[in-house]
Amino acid sequence: MKSVFAAILLTLLAGLVPAKAAGAGLGAVAVTGLTKPQAEAVLRLVIAQGVYRRWLHSRHSYIENLDQAEKQAVPGFFMFRLAYDAPRTGATAYAGPYLISQKTADVWDVGDPGACKNLHFPALARWQAQVTRKTQAKVQDEAGLRAAFDCFD
Repeated sequence: MKSVFAAILLTLLAGLVPAKAAGAGLGAVAVTGLTKPQAEAVLRLVIAQGVYRRWLHSRHSYIENLDQAEKQAVPGFFMFRLAYDAPRTGATAYAGPYLISQKTADVWDVGDPGACKNLHFPALARWQAQVTRKTQAKVQDEAGLRAAFDCFD
């Protein structure tokens, strides 16, 4: 009985600590790159490091996949945004959209029209290294793909 209680408690605590929850890792990365759930994990890591981290574990927030069914809006990238439904006003606020490279785990915040921000921090760099070791892709190789959403180095 105590071990069941301890397991439940640890599970709940893991959900309350963004760095630990996000630091769980990507798991096995395929040669073809990230899966949609792995790309969402990358986004959770990014959000846990940023100004929207309060939203991440709120029961009023959720991550929306902006790709059309199984077709990527921008080939080679997964597109997500974070939504927060404000309980008192009924309004929904959004962060993003974020584009996550399938082959490099490179993350771009394209939320402001005409502005792209490439996100960098140590934990993300470790995950990106894990992905690029497997895919053998380089961020520079994706310059043409990034041109599709007007993001340049």
